[in-house]
Amino acid sequence: MKYLVIHMSDPTTRFLEHIYAHLPKEQVTLVDKPMRAPTLNQLIRSHDRVLMLGHGLHGGLFSMGYPLYVISGDNVEALREKRDSVFIWCFASSFVRTHGLHGFASGMFISEVAEAAMNHITTTQQAVTASNERFGRLAGECIDRPAIEMLAHLKAHYTGNCPVVAFNRDRLEVLPAAPSDVQVDTQPQHQAKDGWALLNRLNGQRKGAFSRYLTGWKRRGRLPRIAWYPSSGEDLRDLLYLNPAFQEGREDAVLAPNLFIHTDYFPWQTSTFLDSPEVFNDRRTRIRVLDIEELPRLPLKLSPELVDFEHGSSATHRVLFVRLEVTSDRVPPFTAPMLYVFAENSAFADFAMHHGAHFSHCIHVRFGGGGGGGGKTGGIWMLNILGRLGCECMVSDEHYYLQQGDQAAMRLFPSLQPETPAAVLDEPMFTLPSSSWSCHGNVTWRRVQPTLRN
Repeated sequence: MKYLVIHMSDPTTRFLEHIYAHLPKEQVTLVDKPMRAPTLNQLIRSHDRVLMLGHGLHGGLFSMGYPLYVISGDNVEALREKRDSVFIWCFASSFVRTHGLHGFASGMFISEVAEAAMNHITTTQQAVTASNERFGRLAGECIDRPAIEMLAHLKAHYTGNCPVVAFNRDRLEVLPAAPSDVQVDTQPQHQAKDGWALLNRLNGQRKGAFSRYLTGWKRRGRLPRIAWYPSSGEDLRDLLYLNPAFQEGREDAVLAPNLFIHTDYFPWQTSTFLDSPEVFNDRRTRIRVLDIEELPRLPLKLSPELVDFEHGSSATHRVLFVRLEVTSDRVPPFTAPMLYVFAENSAFADFAMHHGAHFSHCIHVRFGGGGGGGGKTGGIWMLNILGRLGCECMVSDEHYYLQQGDQAAMRLFPSLQPETPAAVLDEPMFTLPSSSWSCHGNVTWRRVQPTLRN
């Protein structure tokens, strides 16, 4: 067997060398410096098993240099061809699960005293060092075995009274590979199948960037997790606040979205939104357009009962697929795919549900009704459809007020009427201060209890 070991030169993770130290040298290719993705992908494909070890986050394995990651989304297609890979870094399991990969993976892994403190564990450097060394040697004893046997060996022998060991041990797992085995984040099978109708409809017959994006997910046998932000205007803060790195260390966090859908009928004739590469810059966070593709128009009705400007603007009815680069002092740099559908929100909701939409996150922040946004609804009808959308997390400033337009929306679109049983929102699991997002009230993250899904 030919092993590809990707382990950046770093004294703080030297204990991981035990994992591959006893493999026959002629069978091992070691990558210990940053490498461009195309070259690394060739190596991944030419080896039987890939070991990825070191420091990292949800977005991948750190390069300890430039670019930020040596293993990232750019390597997913090559890794997806492999079984029994080994992913050992902080939150590696999130990366594996998000991309539908297969192998042995660690969750948050305490390898330093500071990491223990961040997770409210009191310990000593001696205890952490002992945990590291023990883990590395035990993993080395079973590195030539299938992933499921590795897990069994470590669960059986990486034990004791040390709280660091217990913490790390509980976060080791094996994740599935084949599409038939991939857990589609608790989506019902019929929902996952139907969910493609919406994305396929928005793409139409295009063969561009969005089509390639969808093809990648179809090969994985799963839908991307979608965050829907109606009445978003020019706001892109959800890209940052729903990024996995922003929620690092929060074990109650809902698995992050992979795709963002923003909707707004955009009546403003003078807007220059998305007309230039830089779309946001407040000195702490910068958002740039990397590429943009225009998809077929979606001419949904603008009812005067719902909007103030029933003729919209030159943007109205357009659909764009945009790839954005986010650079912030709060999280490592990342890219985010976004569909911007320039449509009235309730009309889009009705359209989406008729095409089997499944949105993991729904966002209700500064919903435009009566606030200068050109609409007459406050979006309270969103609470009626969370179950039918399969929503797992509601992100909201909780300004839910029934306005005249909301009543009209539910009359015009019966799909927006209350469902039975109604979705239940849990207690807030995270709250962002008003000043950080909307200046319209604190923004809370609440889990949505499963309910009826038609």
